[in-house]
Amino acid sequence: MHSANTAYETLELLWNNYIELATKVDPEAMDTQALARYANCKHPVRPFRISTWLARQGYFVAAWGLWEYYSGKLCDKLPSKVERRKGKSHVEWVRNSLEVNAIEFPESGWFNSANCLRNLIAHHGGRVAGPRAESLIKCASMAFTDIEAYADGYIAITHCQVADLQLKVEDFIQDMATVEPLSV
Repeated sequence: MHSANTAYETLELLWNNYIELATKVDPEAMDTQALARYANCKHPVRPFRISTWLARQGYFVAAWGLWEYYSGKLCDKLPSKVERRKGKSHVEWVRNSLEVNAIEFPESGWFNSANCLRNLIAHHGGRVAGPRAESLIKCASMAFTDIEAYADGYIAITHCQVADLQLKVEDFIQDMATVEPLSV
C-alpha cells in the first residue's frame, strides 16, 4: 500500500468481492428469490454452508493481511523505530511503534484479540481442537463476544464478525491517514 487511499481502495475491493460471493453462496445474504429457487429444487444446504464458511475465512485472512502490510509499512516509515521481537505479535509491534511515536491506537486491544481468530484460522485450519486452539478462541472472544465452534470443532465465523474486521481495518486506515509520513 503506497498510501492510505490505496489501502482503503483495496479494502473496499476485498469487501465488494466478499459481498458478491456471499450473495451467491450464503443463504443469509442471498436474495429471497434465489433462495426459494434452491429450496424448490431441494438443493442440499451443506455445500452452501461450507462455501459460506470458506468465504468468511478467506475475507478475514485477506483483510487481516492487508492490515498487517499497511500497518507494517506505516510503522517502518515512522521516525522512532521499535525492534520487532521474536515471540511478539505484529499487533504488539504496531502498538509499540505507534506509542513510541506518540500516536494513538485505541483499538489495539481489539486487534490483539482478533489476531487470535486470525491465528486460529491460519495455524489451526479454523478448528478448535487442543489446548492452544482453545486458548485462541477464548482470547478471540474478547473481540468477538459471540464467537463459538460448531459441534465438529470448526470455528463458526459469522458475517457480523467479518464485518467487524472490515470496519476496524477501515477505521485504522482512516485514523492513520492523518499520521505523517503518509507515503507508506
